Amino acid sequence: MFVRFEYGTRFRIDDVEYEVRKVLDHAFEVMNLSYKEVELLDEQNVLFAYEKGRLFFKEDEGENRNQDVQDSKDGLEHDLSQYTEEQKEEMNRRYKVIEPFITGKIKGREVTSYLKNYPIDQRPESMPVLSPASFYRLVALWNKYEDKRRLLPKDRGPKFRRIDSELAKRISKIVHTADNKAEKLNDRQLYKEFTKQIRKDNEERDEKNKLPNVSESTFRRIRKEKMDPYPRNKILYGTAKADLIKNGVSSETVTSRPLEIVEIDWTPIDLLIRDFDLDETRRPTLLYAVDKHTGYPLGFHIILKSEPNAQDLKQLLLHCTLPKTYLKQLYPMVSFDWTAYGKPENIRLDNAKINDSRDFEELCSFLNIGLQFCEVRSGFEKGTVEGDFHNMDMKIFHANEGTLLPRDERDQYDPTEKACISMRGLYKIIHVGLVELRANNYNRGRRDVPAHLWEKGLKECKVQRKLPYKRQYLELLLATQGVQRKITPKGIELLGNFFFSDELNQLRLRLEREKGDTTVLVRYGDADLRTIFVRDQKEKRYIEAYPRPGSLENKQIDRMYPVLAEVLAYKCNKNNSDYYHFDEQVEENAYESIREIFSSEKEEYRVAKRRRARDEANEIPFVNALSGVPSHLVPAVEKADLIKNIEDATHERETIKPVNRRISSIEVGKIDEPKPGEGIPYDVDLDSLPEWGNGTKGR
Repeated sequence: MFVRFEYGTRFRIDDVEYEVRKVLDHAFEVMNLSYKEVELLDEQNVLFAYEKGRLFFKEDEGENRNQDVQDSKDGLEHDLSQYTEEQKEEMNRRYKVIEPFITGKIKGREVTSYLKNYPIDQRPESMPVLSPASFYRLVALWNKYEDKRRLLPKDRGPKFRRIDSELAKRISKIVHTADNKAEKLNDRQLYKEFTKQIRKDNEERDEKNKLPNVSESTFRRIRKEKMDPYPRNKILYGTAKADLIKNGVSSETVTSRPLEIVEIDWTPIDLLIRDFDLDETRRPTLLYAVDKHTGYPLGFHIILKSEPNAQDLKQLLLHCTLPKTYLKQLYPMVSFDWTAYGKPENIRLDNAKINDSRDFEELCSFLNIGLQFCEVRSGFEKGTVEGDFHNMDMKIFHANEGTLLPRDERDQYDPTEKACISMRGLYKIIHVGLVELRANNYNRGRRDVPAHLWEKGLKECKVQRKLPYKRQYLELLLATQGVQRKITPKGIELLGNFFFSDELNQLRLRLEREKGDTTVLVRYGDADLRTIFVRDQKEKRYIEAYPRPGSLENKQIDRMYPVLAEVLAYKCNKNNSDYYHFDEQVEENAYESIREIFSSEKEEYRVAKRRRARDEANEIPFVNALSGVPSHLVPAVEKADLIKNIEDATHERETIKPVNRRISSIEVGKIDEPKPGEGIPYDVDLDSLPEWGNGTKGR
């Protein structure tokens, strides 16, 4: 996984291939294999190319790789030498159960029938009955870590230790022997010595009498019980000082080279920061790592929680391991370079509950990093990091506005009113404090400048720092989150923000075309969300996606600086909270006004409709029985053929039934209104009219 810049190391920058011939101070003498010329490359330029993803190491370079490795089908390799054959079989069987679902061969609705029909002889030994709940737990573990080892059941262990008496004696002997020497070995080194002895003994034993294996965690717990530092302290410091150390007086850890021991600790900062847009104050927590041998700062990480977790320790380790080539671009006010990078040999932590994490412990085991835990109430064993915290509090945070003084010293001082530093300003302050005030300032305790001691130690002790083959590899390995998301035309929505790239859009189009489901696995680190990694299951690789242009700017977040997941989620949640808790009376009044407008417009439409009907009625002429209907409006009748004689008309009336038909409004409009005097019979013989008698009813 890791590779050194040493003689024979081959790498490629863009399209030009190089081979290292000699390592100089801050430079590499290389052979340009493309042009067969010797060149001199500046170290900072090489690291900058690595940081930007333009530098690639040759695949066969680096550490001698163990043949017993796991290929998780994404380019990540993990050491399996600590696992038995039964455990390897168990993790492979568990992975095969969930593999069809991960690769998209089966859907969620098919899981129940799939588990019911799964062959019994292929089921994991620890899962004879496959339930959907257990199935989805395995899927969640794979999505988060993409590591088969995480699928193994947690060994809770017996209530009492079951270990062979001969093995217990061997461990005790190794521990006491180490305690009686001045050289201090870590747990992993002692465990390797123990396994070597067991392997040699088993070579001379038959199958029935071979000694069983003991896990590293069991060995570490036994060592804590058996370890007695007094004999070793007696050799190092003499009887008098050893007695003082045993009674609680602090001791000094002896180191010989940089990166041998890296101290890590965390503390809430005695300073309030303010969000200028929301006008809210928060108290951040600082995670910090420093080299024990030189006092040179290696990295830091800021969170907005009161206590970190194992995921935050991963992000701190990522910052320590990678080069800080961003310093001159983002923080030009810092006048020195920050040359700290490389994988530490050992990490020293205190006994806080969050530090005793199986997740972080296994990660360090994967990277071959030893862990050392201080004794209870023995903070002096990591005095370097504790001293740096005290110096930052006294020289920086307590000396400026917004500091959190003890309550008995505040009096009329209110830190929430005085806070005036943003998160971006805090990053600037810490970089200036660590690089200038700590790394490049004279240290009276060490009688030199830590930066000088760092460069001198790397050169004299021939410490060749290691980098992973690709920066992306380490970022994926130390990723803190793994979630399932759908790719939309806008990209992937994560913590209320959309992430997009051209490669991501091509992946979406291909998934829609092939299977119609754009659900993918997304992995990212909480320390910086400027880049997320999306799994391309078909190509067995990860592609990068970035915040859409303008998405961070709309949230008043500067994309030039690290984007904390906590800050991004808080901004989005705050926006949603403001939306849902805004004055509801405003919205209610708006909807009521809209309803009133609809009612008013509806009534006006009715009035207009009635008025239009009256106007149309006034324009239509009035027709009565006296005026009659003009003959030219009677359909299918000509004037020449009206009535030939009375008999024909009578015959027609008797034989043809009259057809009642309504006259249309058009025809009515064509009827001529009678003029005054028309239609009155002036030549009527009044004597010929019948007489109408007047009488009572019934006569």
